[in-house]
Amino acid sequence: MFYWLSTYSRAALSLAGIAIAGLAVWLAVTSTGNIAIGQLQQTTQARLALYESTLRAAVDQYRYLPYVVSRNHEVIDIVSGNGTADITNRYLQKVNERSGAAALYVMDETGTTVAASNWNTTDSFLGNDYSFRPYFTEAFAGQEGFFYGIGVTTGRSGLFISHPISENGKIIGVVAVKLELDELEQNWRGGGETVFVSDADSVIILTSRSDWKYRTIRPLTVTERDRILRNRQYSGQELLPLPMNENPSGEDDIVKIGKDQFLFGVKSISGSDWNLFY
Repeated sequence: MFYWLSTYSRAALSLAGIAIAGLAVWLAVTSTGNIAIGQLQQTTQARLALYESTLRAAVDQYRYLPYVVSRNHEVIDIVSGNGTADITNRYLQKVNERSGAAALYVMDETGTTVAASNWNTTDSFLGNDYSFRPYFTEAFAGQEGFFYGIGVTTGRSGLFISHPISENGKIIGVVAVKLELDELEQNWRGGGETVFVSDADSVIILTSRSDWKYRTIRPLTVTERDRILRNRQYSGQELLPLPMNENPSGEDDIVKIGKDQFLFGVKSISGSDWNLFY
């Protein structure tokens, strides 16, 4: 009897030891996993800050241009009907070449382009009406215009920044600069990381994954699609949602896109209605 109890105690202790060892292993693995995830989350925040700074740097170096050009007397004269188109075109061409922007152009109060840096090219903006673009209406209302879309003239996407042109306290036109951010995206792709920027409608506009561009992180509403169509913002694009198991919200850390599962972070880009995902 005592022998049986002794044997039972040894067996119980052995089982308890195995259980404790298993628990210790599980705790160690879980702890290691939590530490690894914690480290990845820290890395995510650092990378988000880095990617935001490179994006802001690419944009901010041109943000002053519309304001400076709007104060040029030749630009004011051409909009008011007292200037010479050839002189203003060459001025814009010279400024644009020095800045490295895609295009720099001036519109009158109707939204018609009256001078442009690309005046002598096959895809010149001269004579084109851009009154339907939000960057025109925003600037003509006295605000800075900030708009990303596919160019209706060139078919190339870019960021449009605009500023009102004023004379004697009255807004008489708008000047806009177009930035093409292809080089920034190429650098992101070269880094081998998954990063993208979505606009206010959750359309992916900049990304390290070329097959994700113009996809959405949620289905668009009818109202959103109508507005995008009216602005001719993404002409020719279907704007289909990414195959996600859930929408990134910033509250959850893990999302599945297609067959891949990602730990992600999101950061709103100050001064815009864009979000940056890493």
